[in-house]
Amino acid sequence: MAKDVNQFAVPDQLREACARNAPLELHRSTEKGTEPVARGRLLAIKDDRLYIEKPQAIGKDIDLGVGREFRAFFIIGELLLYFETTIVDPVCVLKLNKEKIIHGVVLAAPSRLQQGQRREFFRTSLACQAPISVHLHETNPAHPTHCPINARRFEGQIVDASGGGLGIVLEEKPRRLQVNGQYFATFQLPDVADELVFLVEARQLRPIRDETAVRIGFMFVPWPSPFDLTRKIEPLIRYLTMVQRSLKRSA
Repeated sequence: MAKDVNQFAVPDQLREACARNAPLELHRSTEKGTEPVARGRLLAIKDDRLYIEKPQAIGKDIDLGVGREFRAFFIIGELLLYFETTIVDPVCVLKLNKEKIIHGVVLAAPSRLQQGQRREFFRTSLACQAPISVHLHETNPAHPTHCPINARRFEGQIVDASGGGLGIVLEEKPRRLQVNGQYFATFQLPDVADELVFLVEARQLRPIRDETAVRIGFMFVPWPSPFDLTRKIEPLIRYLTMVQRSLKRSA
């Protein structure tokens, strides 16, 4: 899955990532490998301590107790790097300047980095790309893969995506849209002939723009099977890889 990259300077790459305030994703181990559970920006590294903004969880609370173990991923250049870490202090306050104070978390800085091969699960912002509209169709709660004729439908815009899900903005909060509700999401990618259709589950909902709009984090649901999801997601992964390379060139 991964290869050791001790030949890369440590902590120089972390220092560069902190200087760029690069996103850091915290993953936890499961029987199937690792899955992303929270995300925050790298802020500073000092001695054996790594400071990040308070991680935002996707749709649920996250255990940030002292000693909690995570695998942390970040991208620098063309590399996806990760390291094993633990929570040193779940609460810290960083003063970035005279006016800006950020609440964060202290992690144990790694003694080595490894190169990962799960770049497709790293969330990519699409804010600077051509807008991608998405149609959401409510499912039947008793039979999530059925689409009732009278189901509620919504339209929004994809603002970020990964191999694990979509971040979608709706211009107003839909009535009765619930976290953990399932929907069919249909959208068209640039230069892809066929529409993509995924079964998704709402995991996080928060108001934005002074509560005039809402951002919803959706997780892909393996439908009609894990194999089919892996196959259907390939065009999205290719598109996100292209966006990542474009962003790197313009940086």
